[in-house]
Amino acid sequence: MSRLLGVNTLVFNEELSEGTVQQLTYIKTIKELGFSFVEIRREFLRNLTEELLETKTEAERFQMPLYYSVPSVLFESREINPALTTYFEEARMMGAIQVKVTLGDYHDLQENHVESLAHLFKQYPDIQLSIENDQSIEGGSAKALSDFIFVAHSHQLPI
Repeated sequence: MSRLLGVNTLVFNEELSEGTVQQLTYIKTIKELGFSFVEIRREFLRNLTEELLETKTEAERFQMPLYYSVPSVLFESREINPALTTYFEEARMMGAIQVKVTLGDYHDLQENHVESLAHLFKQYPDIQLSIENDQSIEGGSAKALSDFIFVAHSHQLPI
């Protein structure tokens, strides 16, 4: 069984935080080192639209798949985060195949949540949603994550 290994640009935190380089600068090196994908972090994008498009061009040049890590939540005040569509649109602009957020304020998956997510996935069929552990008590516990994933899968949501 082969596993895909990628690089989250957070490993370049110091340089990126200083604002002296853009994340797309590292795509060539990451590809040359043999990694399978690059995870671009939203918080390091300074000129959002311009950098999304430039990053897409650079990733296509090196045939490097992109994941998009967004420091935000899926559930905000027990509802689907209204900014989620914006994040998926940004991912589409960049050519990313995945958007990653944390679970957030999840308590139960209601029918309106299922409909909202199903609509989003239909609108962006080439982009997957990934939920990461944020280490918080509310949405970061193994139980909260596994409960959500189980319920999402029971509704045929590809999470």
